[in-house]
Amino acid sequence: MTVRGVPDDPDVQRAVPLRPAIELSKMYVLPDCHGAGVSAALMDAVVRYASAQHAACVWLGVNQQNRRAQRFYGKHGFEVAGTKTFHLGAEIEHDYVMVRPAGPAAVNASSRDVARRYFLRNPPASISSLNTVSNFAPDATTGMPAS
Repeated sequence: MTVRGVPDDPDVQRAVPLRPAIELSKMYVLPDCHGAGVSAALMDAVVRYASAQHAACVWLGVNQQNRRAQRFYGKHGFEVAGTKTFHLGAEIEHDYVMVRPAGPAAVNASSRDVARRYFLRNPPASISSLNTVSNFAPDATTGMPAS
């Protein structure tokens, strides 16, 4: 789920200086689908959507204890830009605010990394070297390999 903009929270306002912004509020994938490229495809769709909406960046909050999610977001170009705290029931939660640029160049870099991981796991017979995979860069509009 995406949300247009940045909330009034001053911590988030400081961490997300680029406007307009799109928040990636929710993205869940069933455990049986972890490692199959589903999360990467969803992330690519979010960045493409943000680009189509002319957003300058995509941002999200991630629990400071959730190292797996932080690694995933880092692989997709997000960097820690600040922190935020909020109440969840009687508990106080602490999140990192992570931000990445939106736009065609950012989408291409993310897509290239996704494609590299996919082809390394499932190489087609026509790929004879790792260099071929590293040069794969899909078209920002169609997602198909650029010629």
